[in-house]
Amino acid sequence: MKVYFGHRLFTPENPTWGDPVVTIHDVITRDVTRDVTRDADAIRHCECRPLAIVTYHSPDGIEWGYPGSGPADLALSILTDYFEETPEQVLRALKSLWAPRSKAAALHQRFKAEFLANELRDQWQIRADVIEVWLRLPSVRVCLERLAEEDAELAEVRALEEVEHGTAN
Repeated sequence: MKVYFGHRLFTPENPTWGDPVVTIHDVITRDVTRDVTRDADAIRHCECRPLAIVTYHSPDGIEWGYPGSGPADLALSILTDYFEETPEQVLRALKSLWAPRSKAAALHQRFKAEFLANELRDQWQIRADVIEVWLRLPSVRVCLERLAEEDAELAEVRALEEVEHGTAN
């Protein structure tokens, strides 16, 4: 299970507020190539990695603790990783109505308000299972269903354009 872990890195250059850092920890995984489910060797801890930052709103980078552009980019980055979308895909969806839809782009402002805007601690974590529960909320499900419909409609339009312009296979 993924855990998104945020903390402030206090440095001589920034001793009072601390630079925001977010890493992703895979708490535990199972080696699916092994048949033995209770074999201790089949269970292993994964290394942590830094969160890839998707910059769209904030000129100053990620942040948390207020409802602004830094937390918006942090929410966008977390959801991009969670949904396994690429930063390029998410940015295209944000910048163009004709690009395929992105779940991260569609939900990041809600996620920011729910999880990051009011987070005042220097250290916090958001587990993937908590995100899964949040995604099952009726208002979020409706948003995702609408997004899927829009994406299907866009795919139809793109297919029609390909046929019209003779670029279809």
